[in-house]
Amino acid sequence: MQVEETYNLKWGSIYTWQGEVCEEVNYLAFVKEGKIILNEEHEAYEWFSVGDFSKKIDWTLNKKELEGILEEGVKKKIEHTWTRMDDCIVKNKIRTKFINNGQVNTLDWRKTNTFDELKGKEVNQVYGICFNPEGEMLIIKTKKNWSLPGGTPEQGETFEQTLHREVDEEGDIDIENLTPIGYNKIGQTKNGKKEVFYQLRYIASITKLKKQTIDPATGIIPKRKFIKPEEFLYYCPWGKPGEAMMKEALLRRKSIN
Repeated sequence: MQVEETYNLKWGSIYTWQGEVCEEVNYLAFVKEGKIILNEEHEAYEWFSVGDFSKKIDWTLNKKELEGILEEGVKKKIEHTWTRMDDCIVKNKIRTKFINNGQVNTLDWRKTNTFDELKGKEVNQVYGICFNPEGEMLIIKTKKNWSLPGGTPEQGETFEQTLHREVDEEGDIDIENLTPIGYNKIGQTKNGKKEVFYQLRYIASITKLKKQTIDPATGIIPKRKFIKPEEFLYYCPWGKPGEAMMKEALLRRKSIN
């Protein structure tokens, strides 16, 4: 579906997941019907009127207040307002603010042609946007969510060696033409101290698709799926940084074909 407008319902929840405090905010969205992609956690969907919706949902807060918020959103159809994430474009980077353990942290997406400047810095993630000859890209599901193949550098590895190893372990593929396209710079506060680390992004060409095997890091066989690039944000809703990453990936992919 294509989202045209969203309305902040000013209603959400704060919960703990995997030891971290997470904040969830709900929006009312006005959409154009189109292709709907469901993952395994959402097996079906159904359309309801606002009235029928309020009857179906088990409200945990003030039902009357929440119904009023929904009705107000339907009437106003105002431009959306972000309360959880504050996206802004600064030159060649996109900054997103997010809340983690009560601290406001930042994620800056920056496009680049080389990772030389990051050697010796704290890099905890190397991911690859890996294309097959048909132009589809590989995504992996090892736990709950879909993601790109990749992982954390091991002692003594170069960034490219990390990606070669990780895509083989997770996706059972061989790749070539590894090309840097950008990175996330994460700024966070932990135990009262400010920390900065980096998450690298490559594009690559898949040269061989092999029989799937157990990932030594998880002890399970990950699920793998090839999708069209325009479907990526349905499976991995990474917001503005994700949009910018995919835009750069498609632009730069022309240079490796």
